[in-house]
Parts: sequence; C-alpha cells; structure tokens
Amino acid sequence: MDPQSLVHKKELEFLKFEYPFESVLNEFNANLYQYLKEHVTNDLGQLVTDNKVEEFNKIIAGKNAQEQLQVLKIGISSLNLFIQENWTGPRNAKPSNAQLDLDTVTVDTKKATELLCLDSCIEFSTLPRHPKLLLLAKFVLSANYTHLLSPPWWRLRMLHIHQSLLDENSSLLYNQIESLSQHLVQDPTSILNSPHTELKLNFWLELFHVYLTYGVISKIQSVMREINTLADLTMTLKGALGKRTKWQEKNIAQLLLDIKFTESNSEKTNIDTVSNKNEQENTTSSSVERSNTTENLQHNPREGATTTLPHNVKLDDDTRLDTIAYEDAARIPSLSSSQQLIVYANLVYIYRTSPKDGLKLEELRPYIDVLLGQDGQDVGGARLLWGVRYGVLFLRSKLESDHRRTVERSMMQLEELRGSLTKEVPESEMRLELFFMSCIPSANTMESTLANVLVSLGDIKSALTIYESLHHWEEMICCYNLLQLRHLSVEVIREQLAVKETPKLYCLLGDATDEVEHYHTAWKLSGERSARAMKSLGMFHYKKKEYAEAIPYFQRSLEINSIQIDLWNRLGYAALQCGDRMDVACSAYNRYVSLEPDDFQGWNNLARAYLDRGEKQRTYNALVEAVRTSNMDNWKVIENLMRVAVDTKHFECALRSYSQLLDIKPKHYDGQVLTILVSAILDMISSTNEQTAPNDQTQLQDSANDQNVHESDQTPDSNSPKNAGETEDDLINVQDIDLNLSEEDESTEQSDPRAPKRDQTPAQSRHLSKSLLTNALRLFGRLTSTILNESELWYLYAQLNQARNNAADALELRKTLKYVTHAHACLMRDERSVKEIEGRRRIGEVCALWSGLVGELAGLSPPLGDRRGLLVTARMSLRSSLVGMERQTQVGGEGERDEEVERVRECLGKVEAMLSVS
Repeated sequence: MDPQSLVHKKELEFLKFEYPFESVLNEFNANLYQYLKEHVTNDLGQLVTDNKVEEFNKIIAGKNAQEQLQVLKIGISSLNLFIQENWTGPRNAKPSNAQLDLDTVTVDTKKATELLCLDSCIEFSTLPRHPKLLLLAKFVLSANYTHLLSPPWWRLRMLHIHQSLLDENSSLLYNQIESLSQHLVQDPTSILNSPHTELKLNFWLELFHVYLTYGVISKIQSVMREINTLADLTMTLKGALGKRTKWQEKNIAQLLLDIKFTESNSEKTNIDTVSNKNEQENTTSSSVERSNTTENLQHNPREGATTTLPHNVKLDDDTRLDTIAYEDAARIPSLSSSQQLIVYANLVYIYRTSPKDGLKLEELRPYIDVLLGQDGQDVGGARLLWGVRYGVLFLRSKLESDHRRTVERSMMQLEELRGSLTKEVPESEMRLELFFMSCIPSANTMESTLANVLVSLGDIKSALTIYESLHHWEEMICCYNLLQLRHLSVEVIREQLAVKETPKLYCLLGDATDEVEHYHTAWKLSGERSARAMKSLGMFHYKKKEYAEAIPYFQRSLEINSIQIDLWNRLGYAALQCGDRMDVACSAYNRYVSLEPDDFQGWNNLARAYLDRGEKQRTYNALVEAVRTSNMDNWKVIENLMRVAVDTKHFECALRSYSQLLDIKPKHYDGQVLTILVSAILDMISSTNEQTAPNDQTQLQDSANDQNVHESDQTPDSNSPKNAGETEDDLINVQDIDLNLSEEDESTEQSDPRAPKRDQTPAQSRHLSKSLLTNALRLFGRLTSTILNESELWYLYAQLNQARNNAADALELRKTLKYVTHAHACLMRDERSVKEIEGRRRIGEVCALWSGLVGELAGLSPPLGDRRGLLVTARMSLRSSLVGMERQTQVGGEGERDEEVERVRECLGKVEAMLSVS
C-alpha cells in the first residue's frame, strides 16, 4: 500500500474513532509543537488575532501527507480532550507523559473565551472547561491540508461543538457548516465520494444532530429521510399484549416498536465489531446478505474495555411498572451499534418535531424501552454505546419531569448522570466512541435541566445554586421572581457588571428592571453589533403592543443574526398587526415557515398576510400547508381553507375541507359557501351538457346510494343549533373574504391539478362535474342528518339532487320533492320569511321548484303513487305561502315584493290547472 493510501486509511480510523486517542498525546513529537512555536508564533492567541492562519497554511502546504496528518492530530486530540472535559468525562483526566501540556499553551482562559465569543456579542451560555483546547482545535483544524481528505469533516465537528456552547444561534457558524456539508456531499473529491462509501450513514447521523442544535426543522426532516434510506432496518409502532401496572391481571394492548432488519436470514449478524477473518467468512457465505450501509460503523473491539454504562434508575412507584411487561419477553430485539444510533436518531427526531402533549411520552416510550433494553447484551461482539445510553436516559428524564408519578425518578436520574461524569470508569475512549453520531447534551446542559426539574419540585434554593454555578442569570431572575425577591436578581446582575460589563448582562438588567436605557447601553457597548440588544428593545415595545416601534428593532436584530427562528415569527406578527406592513409580514413568515415548516399558526398567519395583499392563490397554498400541519383538529384553520378554496375555485378542496369541519363540528353551517358551491357545480353541469350531444350525454349518476345518511322520515327541528360546540380561538383568522365566482379575477389562476381548468376537454369536464356532484351530495347528506331547520340547506340539496336525476326516474324525483317540502316548511315556520325581501325571494324559488317537480311527477306514465294527492298537498302549501305574502304586501305597501307574490300565484295556478285535469 502506497504512503498516501496509508494516510487515508489512518484518517478513516480517526473519523470512526478506531484510533486510541487517549494515547495520542503520548505519541506527539515534542518537536511538533516546538515547530509551531518556531515557525509561527509563541503565543497561540496571536495565531488567531494576528491572522497567522494564512502563513500557517503556506507552511502546511509544503509538507507531505504524513507530516500534515501529524499536525492534524493536534487539532483532533485537542477537540476530543475538550469534549471529554465538557461532555463525556471523566474530567481532570491527564494522559501521562503528555508532550502537549495544557500549561504550555500560552493563552489564558479569559483571552481564549474572548476569542471564541463571536463579535464579542454572542457569548458562551456557560463558561466551558479549558476553552484553550477548543481554540487550539479551531486554529489547527481550520488549516488547508492539501494532501488529506478528512479535515473538512473535522472542521464541521468542531463548528458544531462551538455552536453548542453559545447562548445564541450564530448565522456565521451556520453558514460555515452549510458550506462544509455541501462540499462533503457534492464535491467529487470529498471523502464521502471516495471509495469509502460506508461513511455516508455516519455523516448523515452527525449532520442530523448539527441541525438539531440550530432547530431548523426543514433540514432535520431532509437529513432524517437520508438516514432512513441508508438504514438497514425499518421501524413501525404497533400493538402488543402486555402489562404496565403491578396489579394488572390481564394483558392488554400496549404500544411496541417493531423493528425489521434487511438481512435475508433471521439471525442478525454483527455489523460493528468483526475481525477480518469473520469478514471473509461472511463474504463467502450465501446465507447472509448485508446492505453496504451496514458496514458503516465497523470498529475493532479494544481489549480490556469496560462495559460500564450510565446507571438506569428504576421507577419506585406503588402502581406503575418500571417498563411495560410484554407477554412475549423476546419482543425487544438485540441491536448493533449502528442500529442503536439509527433508533436513537428517530427517537430524538420525534421528540423534537412532535407537539408537546400528554401522548408524547407514550409515543416515545417504545423507542426508549428498546434502547434501554440493550443493557447487558453483547450483539455479536458489538459493544453497547455509552453515548446512546446516556442520551436516552437524559431524554427520558426530560419527558418524565412533567408527570407526577415520574418526576422524582427524573430528578434522581439526572443526578446520577451528573455524577457519572466524574467517575473514572468507563475510560474516555469508550465514552467518546461514535460521540458525534449520538451527540449527547453537554454537562452544563444536563445540570441546567436538573435545576429546571428542581424548580418544578419547589426546591428553588438548590436550583439557584446550580444556576449560579453555571452563570445562568436569566434563570436566576425567574427563581427570584418566584420567591418574590426580584430586587435580589438586580443585585446579582449588578455584582457581575462590577466584575465585567457585557452586552448580555445589560440586557438582563433591562429585563429585570424594565428600564429601556439598559438595552441602549448594551447596544453601544457592543459597538452596535449585539443582536440580543436589538431584540430586547423590540420585545420591550412588542410586549406593550407597540408593534410599529418594535419592527425596526426586530429587523436590525435579524440583519445581525438571521438564525433567530422565534424572532421571525414575532416580526411577522408585529407587521400583521400594523395593517400596512404586509410586505414585511409576508417576508418574515415566509422565512419563519422555511425554518419551522410544521407550525400551522405560521402558515395560517402567512395566509392572512397574503389575503390582505389580495394574493388569493398564495393564500390558498399557505392554508393548505396550515391544515396539513395542524393535525386536522383546528377547525378555524380548516374553515379558512374552505372559504379561500371556494374563492379560488378549488371546489374539491372546499368540499373536502367542509367534510373535515363536520368531523370536528357536526353542525357547522356556512350557507354562503354552500350556495357558491352548488351554483358552481350546476354551472359546470350545464356547460358540460351544452358541449355534449344529447344522444351521447353521460348521465351524472350517484356512485353510491348510502350518501343520504339522514333518515327518510326526518322533519325539520326548530331547536337544532347552527354551530354547536363553537369555541373561541386566538388564531389570526382569514376574515371578510369576498367570495365570488368572477371569471375576470386574476387571483383565481389555478396551480392545483385538482382545480377546474378552463382548457379541459369535454370528457375531463364531465368527469370533474360528476366527481364534484357526488361529493357534494354526500356532504349535503351529512349536513341534513344533523341540521334540520335550515331552509336554504334543503333547497340547495334539492337543486343538487335534481341535477343528477334522469327525467324519468320517479323515485329520485320524489326524493327531490321531499327536500323541497322540508325547505318550504322551514321557511313558513319562520315569520321573518314573509317580512324580509330575501325570505320572500326564497319562498318564490322554493314554490317554483315545487310546482315544477309536481308537474314532472304528474306527467309520468305510468304515474307513481297518488298523483292527485301530490297536487293537493302542493296546492295547500302554495296557497298558504301566497296568503302570508299577500297579507304582508298589504301591510308593507307596493314594491319589489309584489314580483314574488306574482311568482307564487303563477306557481299556484299551474298546480290548480293540473288538478283540474287529473
């Protein structure tokens, strides 16, 4: 093997943590660090502040691959030691005979911290241990290694660690991470596109945790799809018999994570720790077929490695079992290291993307049980991952902290995890194993979570002690406010300001005192570069509902740091409230939903902004996304979509939305929407009939007779409410939509393939009109089964049913006639019908339809049923309508209402004429 190939092989060992980094420092050549001091500078801080990176790159470029690899080791080892001190432990572990003594790095902690804080504005959330290690790693890993493939990947890892420690998301680091990830994926010369394709799953798992740090849901979803594509297993939740309480006698259905593997045989083989001999045997074996991706995490087991894992605190409850006892004890499968990482990634993904509700723990419990069920198992020589175990226990603690029966176990588990960081076992190399693919929370994050749990338990004093040690001043302010000692929080901040003035502390002082001048001081102190100061100024006005004043501050903050997801949402809301800033609202909400694509309220508010700008098609598209992300349980959002869909002529979507509304509100009634839908469907049918020859016309028949779900003998109920179960909603609603069917409205240009097109063929038009009619009849059947006293509803139903009927179908004509009689009964029951113009117009329409239907039935041969009885009933009803309308006409005087009286009189005359000849 040539020297270059040997170097690349060593790089792969580094990436997969197959190299004993605990002994790397012992291997350092003392002259190597001396080389840095002689050829660059004696002060590590000056390497960055004096911009010596370019000079260092020139020196590195002149070295061969082996020499560059030796320099790269310095950065890798520094990063791993930093992770050991701040993430995994054991802390204070110093390799013997280390040539790179931390004391020889001639930069103090204060200076290293300043250099790592971006623009002196984004600070560490908590001061990390030994920041000089991260500074050294940042400098060395940022060099240009012309003969090596792995430095971009290590640089990506370093940037992720750096971002994880900051109190704000940095757009500068995010852009660098995006650039590196695109290079690794797209550049044909990158290590991912080398013959070592087994690294792809490793990379996507790491990138998944990177985007989790930033909370960019769209990116997280995209990466998760890549992971599941490369995975050698599939996971589904299903039911299995089991018990979850100590006193449960019978097994009942419980959620279970069902995992299926891609191996052709039923016995899983180890994909992680396998010797060369076993690899050859498995290659020649025809009984085992492995996916290429299952080789991605191979590593050699290290002799003498301990299997000590973080302790799983058992649930001490008098009722609930620690874990679900499944009837089949073999339900939990044994997983290799890569499979553990894939299941863990799916667990974290669901945790971060699903809503926080009472069902969240139940949905995630099967994943947790599978991963914790690996305890004591040894899959084909594969070692259980310390990082996965630690991460699962931490995540379970966060989930259980909100539940009465488990909050105590949550606190005890977090204390156990905190104590494990100072234990000497297991050794650091086991803890670091595949660290970047599990990416457990930092020690400071874990302690902060413990403090949060203590606050929920009422132990605020202990929580204050932890917050103070972490320098979490915001949380301390909240604790003092809970204790009604707000003045103490101000004193704590002023004490810290006396030590060192920072923009963050002045912002916190402004939060504690509600004095806006402190935010201005923070802005000036930062050299007008503090995104937090601008955000705080904006929030000061935002909380007072001074939205116009808040907008400029929000915009300036986002110009400095665009990765502030919540601030994009607030900017959009503030602009929406102003009324005349819809361009700002659209821009802000567009950016927000690109970062949080599953927030239905963001989509709904974006739709409102588009609607106010008159962009109805974009309004429709945004509302489609709002309904998709609302879990179909928010009736206001669905109603908004229904009304906009009607206005933009997406009639199938409108019908579907109305049906979804009825699932939530069975008595929801919107006469305006139904009227437009029926009018549009009738126009489409009429247009279709005109395009089709009479002898070739396709009858619009109902596909199923069960769509009329109401009973045939139902009668109108005057006590039936219109909108039962209506509740208030604080969403911004799409209001005052001018529903119309104007062909000239440019906003109704269609992009939805299901919407009616103007250039459709006659066959397509017939199919669409038939589909719309069938769905509309089904919808009206549901409506009339619960809403019995709406005359307009029954009249529209009669019109639809008449449109689908064959003229000779007497049974369908009788059904249509029944709907008309219901409509007439509802009208005459309401005294306002004969008094108001709209009511009188409706009476005229119903009477005209009634007389026409009676005429059709009377003209059938042979006649169906009692023809004379139908005519007599019609005459009595029409006569009563005429009498009521004439009486009101005499009281109200002459006018437009006389036309309806004449219309009813004409209908009555037709019926009497038919009676005279019957």
